[in-house]
Amino acid sequence: MATTPFSTALTDYRSFRAEFNRIAELDDDDDSRIAGTASDQALGRMIATPSSTVADLATKLETMLVEYEDSEWDADRVRAIAEDARRLASPGARWDALTQQLAAVEAMDATDESIDEAGRLIGEIMAMPAPNAAAVRWKLDYVLDASGGSTGCYSAEYLKQLVADYRRALGEA
Repeated sequence: MATTPFSTALTDYRSFRAEFNRIAELDDDDDSRIAGTASDQALGRMIATPSSTVADLATKLETMLVEYEDSEWDADRVRAIAEDARRLASPGARWDALTQQLAAVEAMDATDESIDEAGRLIGEIMAMPAPNAAAVRWKLDYVLDASGGSTGCYSAEYLKQLVADYRRALGEA
């Protein structure tokens, strides 16, 4: 499974939460307060990190409603979860935003920063499920572009979502 910003934030949160739970059993108020603050900050980062999937969103909701059932949630955390739900409900909007960002970056002069940003955007685009047949076509055209005389060499992990997309959209051969 690919590492996403959300999975990294969730791992960090779980680590800080486990440390808080361990320290809380020691009856050391100062250490417990420090660990609690660190855990809450990690929770805030996890909630603020965009969910990559509906399963990620469910993890956020479960954390919020089960692990912190007696807590009050500030508006920013609730808003972050609502924004995730809206974004995941319309994957075409996310696709459009990413491909527009990529086009803008590719129109810039090539710098280390623009090349890195283009690579990050392509990675995100290729990792997300294509929202429609046109997006599958875009991915295939991008990966299989031979206008330079050959195609690039891509790892199986890089192509995994693309294969799933075209099999889903076009059916098994």
